[in-house]
Amino acid sequence: MFMSLTLSSAGFSITIEARAGGKRQTSASGQNAPAFAVKRGESLTVQWTAVNAAPSPALSDVTMHAVLSRDGMPGPAAIYEGAVNLDFRAGDQGSGNFRMPMVEPGNYVLRVETIGVKAKAGAEAFATMKVTVQ
Repeated sequence: MFMSLTLSSAGFSITIEARAGGKRQTSASGQNAPAFAVKRGESLTVQWTAVNAAPSPALSDVTMHAVLSRDGMPGPAAIYEGAVNLDFRAGDQGSGNFRMPMVEPGNYVLRVETIGVKAKAGAEAFATMKVTVQ
């Protein structure tokens, strides 16, 4: 988490908004992961936003990676995983979203992270959220 705080204070931040069943939860880089409860069968809608508010440097070829899994890590056990490559000049913002029905009860971790920022900014950024399907 220290690395995320450092990058966030340097100007790069990630926010996550999750919605389901009329409820909403947000999380941001540098925060502890909040909890969000979803009923089985509800659709989970996730929108993430990344902002490079630092005056410099430009961050090119940044992979924004989103994963929803039991442990927040990518791989064959993930129930959702997606990525997009973006360039961020100073002040640039990028966003993405996905929607999926939550059919399997259990505890999950939603994680949105950068890949490729560390070389220019000193650390990767990420935001997480705990999702419980009841």
